[in-house]
Amino acid sequence: MSKILIFGLFNILILFSVLFAPAHLNARDKSGKCETNEECLQDITEAEKKLAIARKDKSTLTNEIKLINAQISVATSKIYQTENSIKFLEKEIKNISGSIDVIGKKLDVLAENYINQVKTNYINSKKYTSIQIFFSMDFNQILQIKKYITSIQEKTRNDLINYETTRTNLDTQKNEKIAKQEQLTNLQKDLKEQSQTLTVLKANKDVLLKSTMNDETKYQKLLQQAQSELESINAILSGKGSELKIKDVSKNEKIGTIIQGASCNSSGTHLHFIVKKGGSTQNPLSFLKSNTDITNYSGDSSQASGDWSWPLSAPIKFNQGYGVTSSIKNSWVGKIYNFHNGIDISSSNTDVLSTTDGELYKGSYKGSGGCALKYTKVVDKTNNVETLYLHIN
Repeated sequence: MSKILIFGLFNILILFSVLFAPAHLNARDKSGKCETNEECLQDITEAEKKLAIARKDKSTLTNEIKLINAQISVATSKIYQTENSIKFLEKEIKNISGSIDVIGKKLDVLAENYINQVKTNYINSKKYTSIQIFFSMDFNQILQIKKYITSIQEKTRNDLINYETTRTNLDTQKNEKIAKQEQLTNLQKDLKEQSQTLTVLKANKDVLLKSTMNDETKYQKLLQQAQSELESINAILSGKGSELKIKDVSKNEKIGTIIQGASCNSSGTHLHFIVKKGGSTQNPLSFLKSNTDITNYSGDSSQASGDWSWPLSAPIKFNQGYGVTSSIKNSWVGKIYNFHNGIDISSSNTDVLSTTDGELYKGSYKGSGGCALKYTKVVDKTNNVETLYLHIN
C-alpha cells in the first residue's frame, strides 16, 4: 500500500513539474528558437551531427527527406544565430552612438574651457609682465604672482591633456562604431544568403515530394534519369552525338522550341544551355548580358556580365546556375554530379534563340537510359565558341 502511495505522489510531482516549469523553458521547447549564441551553437552542432549521419545513409526517398530536414534544421539554427548576433551588434552600436554623443558634448565643454583659460593667461601675462609693476612689488608679492601663474599654467596643461585624451577616446569610439557597422553589414548579408538557402531547401523538399508522390520507385527512377542525362551530356560534349548541319544562322534567330513537359532524361520543361570554348565548358553568365527580368528560383547567382542576348525571351525563370550549385549542395542531384556544366532556364515563350552567329546543327544522343536526348548546337568558328541547347526540338 505504501509503495502505491509513493508511486502516486511521484507521478503527481512529475505532473506539477511539467505544468509549472519555468516559462522560458516552455517557450524554448515550443518555438525551437535559440535565445543565445551558446544555445544556437549547440543546436547547430546537434543538427550537423544528424546531417553527417543522414549523408551516409543509403539513397532512398525516406533518407533523402531525412537529409533535407537535417539541412533545414542546420540552416534554421544558423539563421537564429545570425539574428541574435545582429540584435546584439545593433544594441552595441546604439550604446556606442550614445557614448559618442556624451563624449562629443564633453569635448565641446573642454574646448570652451581651454579657450577661456588661454584668454585668461594672456590677460594675466599682460597684467604681470609690466616692468613698472614688477619693481613696485616686494619679494613676497612676486613669489605669490609666480605661484599663481604656475598654477594657471598647470591647469592649462591639464586641460589640454584632458582635451586630447577625450578627443582620442572619441576617435576610438567612432572607429569601433565603424568596425561594428561593417560587421553588421556582413551579418545582414549572411542572413540574406542563409534565408535564401532555407527557402531553396524547403522548395527542393516540396519539389521532390511532388515529383515522386512519396513513392520510392519514382525516386529511384528520378536518380536513374539524372544519371542518364549526365552520361548523355558528357557524351555530347565529347563529340559522340549524332549531328546534322542544318544551315548558317544569325544571333537572335529562332533555332527551336523547348520540349514541353517530361522528355528524355528531363522531368520537366527547361532549357539546359551550355557554352563551350577552347574545348571546355564556360560559365554562360560571363557571355550573356545583364538581365533584370529574371525570377531566380535557384539560390545561385544569375548576374550576367557579357554582351550576348539570352536564348529565351524575358521574363526568364532561372532554375540552376553554373558550377557547384545550390542544388548540388542542398538536394539529391549532388548524389549524381558535383559540377553543373551549364545553366537551366525556362520561359513562358518556348522559342529558343541563337546567342551567336554560326553554323546550326541538330543532334541527339542515345545513352544507356534508352532514349535519345535532343539538342541543337551553334558553332561560331570565328570566335572558337560552341553553344549547346538541350531538351529542345
